[in-house]
Amino acid sequence: MKVDYVTKGGHKMDIRSHVGDKLKHFTVTQGACYGDGHLFMAFERKDPHAIKIVKMRFPSLKVVNVSAPLHIGHANDMAYRKGILYVTHSLGSSVVHRVDAKTLKKRVGIKVGDAHYNGIATYGSGFILRVMGGSKMLIVNKRWHKVRTIRTEKTYTTSQGMAQKGGVIYRAYSKAQSKDKNYLVKFDKRGQVLSRRRVEVTGELECVFLVDGQVWFTIYRKKRVKGKMRYYAYLAKERSK
Repeated sequence: MKVDYVTKGGHKMDIRSHVGDKLKHFTVTQGACYGDGHLFMAFERKDPHAIKIVKMRFPSLKVVNVSAPLHIGHANDMAYRKGILYVTHSLGSSVVHRVDAKTLKKRVGIKVGDAHYNGIATYGSGFILRVMGGSKMLIVNKRWHKVRTIRTEKTYTTSQGMAQKGGVIYRAYSKAQSKDKNYLVKFDKRGQVLSRRRVEVTGELECVFLVDGQVWFTIYRKKRVKGKMRYYAYLAKERSK
């Protein structure tokens, strides 16, 4: 799958540089989602561990807000619904965190069963969660009660973010800083693979999200420049046929 990167001045646009000093030390882009005309991207700081969420108008990418440091795990994935961001995973916890999409302040989280999750997307009036360390996905209703479990076919080892539309589940897979091991896999609602496609990017495919049916990706890229490690966050969309 070929992609078109968001560019600025003829070069790939680095979201970290675009946001500026508020993301100093927050080096790794993690989960992302779209909602109500805005793009939300999470960035991770390793030591001491925390997350910041950036809110941007879309597609202009004008920065609207940057959160204070939040203690919400790795924030591997996010989903938007009615003014709330639902964030996972939670560093060995079964809690799905809630963040106010306007203020980017943390609200009380929701404990969902006993599993750990690192992927989330809206599904009907509820959500679908990717269970860590296996091939299962969990569908919950709007009260976060289990509806059913989906067992997927084996695909690739490192599952990243996910999205869902019309019963088709989109999942990103990646191997860190790879040139040829980034994939988009589509599943049906039974967990059967509809398609497997390699995404032609270099770096780590961190998340997949949908905007009006268009498939978008976030990419984490690190490389050594003049002896110093540099960290980049890129946006790209599936190239139209």
